[in-house]
Parts: sequence; structure tokens; C-alpha cells
Amino acid sequence: MFLKILENYSSVKKATEDTIYKRERPYLSKRRSEMKLNEEIEILSYCLMPDHYHLLVWQKHEDGITKLLRRVVTSYVMYFNQRFKRSGSLFENVYRAVLVEDEQQILELSKYIHVNPVSRQVRRFGLVETNSGIAPEYYMYSSYKNYLSGDDGPIIKTGKIKNLVKSGSYKDFMDLPKPNWEIILGGLLLE
Repeated sequence: MFLKILENYSSVKKATEDTIYKRERPYLSKRRSEMKLNEEIEILSYCLMPDHYHLLVWQKHEDGITKLLRRVVTSYVMYFNQRFKRSGSLFENVYRAVLVEDEQQILELSKYIHVNPVSRQVRRFGLVETNSGIAPEYYMYSSYKNYLSGDDGPIIKTGKIKNLVKSGSYKDFMDLPKPNWEIILGGLLLE
């Protein structure tokens, strides 16, 4: 559901005509298009983990990320609270963001986001077992599959990151040994 909400605010996709109503009311259609942020941000990569998420966002306008996260998190919390009949906040703290200005750091940060599930271990939640430590291409809540297929998904745009890869493909870049993140990314990691 988090990805559907993220897609709703970040994609260019229009509302479909196949609804239970013959036609959407004009004021709803206008409001829905006003809430889109595709002119203000581009999502370059993402990874949803069981206890946190990572987004690499290219901000085109000053408050693009703030607007995106405010809308996405509010919508998700409202959905979650209604679904599980609860109230109150869902996330422990406000989101944290860091400005990334170096192109090499952007590339390495995308790699860090995509290999994040690999470093995780098998966890058990009641009857459900999450096995997220195999390989990044098998993790279903990551944008890495879009980079492998070469397609921009409804949520992300892969062009900026692919253009930063000096030689070979993005897959070749991901297959390189994992660097020391502390040295390359410096103060960008918010652990």
C-alpha cells in the first residue's frame, strides 16, 4: 500500500476511466491532479524494509520532498489506522533527509539503498518469515528490478542514475565489491 500511495503522488499517470462511476466529478479530478508532485520531484530509487524505508529523491523545487513525504506518510498512516482499527502516530520520528551534491555519492547511495536488504537476516513474525538476505534482485520492495529490466516504473526514473555509471551496466556496478560506506558516503548515512 505504501508503494501505491507513493505512486499516486509521484507518477504522471492519470486516473483510469474504468471506475464504478460513469465519470469522476470534475472537482475531484482537479484536486487529484493538483496533488501530484511529478513536476516537483523524481524518485531515483527506493527500498522498503520491515522497520524503515529509503528514498533517493531528486528535488526540482524547494519543498518537493517535504510535500511528498507529508502526503505519503499521512495517507499511509490514515490507511493503516483505519485498516487495523487503531489511532495515533505510526512512525517514531519525523523523516530525516540529507542533501547529496556529489554525483559519485548519488551513485553509491543508490547502491547502498539497493543492497540494504542483503545485509538483513531472516526474521520471523508469527507465522510469517521474511527472507531478505539472498540477493537484491529478489527483494520485491525495491526499485532494483527496474534498473535490471531497464524500464522506468510508475514510481521511479532510472535515467539519471544509469547515466552516472561510467562503464558497463548498472548491474555490473552493483556486482562490484561493497565499498566502505563510511568513507564514500561520509555524513550521508543516518543510522
